[in-house]
Amino acid sequence: MRVSEPLPRSRLTPTVVLAAILGVAAIGVVDYATGIEIRVFPLYYLPISIAAWWSGHRAALGVATLSAIAWLASNDLAGQRTGPWIDTINFCMQLGSFALVGALIARLHSAYTRERALGHTDPLTGLLNSRGFFDQVPRALALAHRHEQPLTVAYLDLDNFKQVNDTLGHAAGDDVLREAASILAAGLRRGDFAARLGGDEFALVLPQTDEAGARHVLERLHHELQDGVRRHCEVAGTSMGAVAFAHPPEDVDELLRRADRVMYAVKAAGRGRVVVETAPPCPT
Repeated sequence: MRVSEPLPRSRLTPTVVLAAILGVAAIGVVDYATGIEIRVFPLYYLPISIAAWWSGHRAALGVATLSAIAWLASNDLAGQRTGPWIDTINFCMQLGSFALVGALIARLHSAYTRERALGHTDPLTGLLNSRGFFDQVPRALALAHRHEQPLTVAYLDLDNFKQVNDTLGHAAGDDVLREAASILAAGLRRGDFAARLGGDEFALVLPQTDEAGARHVLERLHHELQDGVRRHCEVAGTSMGAVAFAHPPEDVDELLRRADRVMYAVKAAGRGRVVVETAPPCPT
C-alpha cells in the first residue's frame, strides 16, 4: 500500500464529472447570453480538461460531447440560424476539437502518473525505491502522531548475498531479490509498505502495529522468505531487525537508525533470525 497515493480515479470520477457538467452548463448560459457575436467556446476546454485529467478518456469524451451540444444549442437559441447539414458539420467539427483536447490531456496525465511511479519504484523488484520510501515514511509518521498509534519499522538484509552473486552470477542474485520482493509484497497487510533501499537491503513500515502485532507479521514473513530465497540458492537466507514504537520519534532519521541498529545486531549475532524490539519512550 502507498501511504501517499492520491485518491483513485474511480472515487474521484463522480465528483469531477458533476463539477464538469455544472461548468459546461454555466458556460452554455454565458455563451447564450453573449450572443453569436462574441466567441466564448474556448471556455469549454476548461471542464473538458478537468474531466480528462482527473477522470480519464471516457469522462473527457462525455464532457466534450456535452460541451458540443451546449455550444450548438446556445448559438441556436441566441439566433444563429443555419441548415441541418451545416449544424451537423459544425457540431462534428467542434466535437472533434473538444474530444482531441480531452484525449491529449488524458494522455498527458497517464504519462505523468507513469513517470511519477517509475521515479518511486525499484525497476528490478517493483517495490518502492529509496526515494519512494523516504517520501512515504514522513506521512506514516504524521498519521501515527495524529491518531496516537504505534508504528513498527523493520530492516531486512539477505544473508550471503555476495556469495550468491559470486558463485551463481548476478542473474541468480536478481532472481533472489525478485523472490524476496514478491514475498514481501504478497505478505504485507493493507496499510503496510516495503521498499528496496539498495543492494540486498529492504525496509518495511507497519503502521498501527505494536510489538506483538509486528512479531506475528514479521516472523511469518521471515519464515516465507527463508524458504523462498533458498529455493534459488541454499546458502541464501534473511536477517530481520525491527523496532516497535508506541510513540514514534518526530525525526525520520532517528526512527530508521534504531531499526538499522537492530538489524545489524542480528547479523552480528549469527544471521538468519528475526528480532523485534520495543523502543523506549523518546525523551521529551
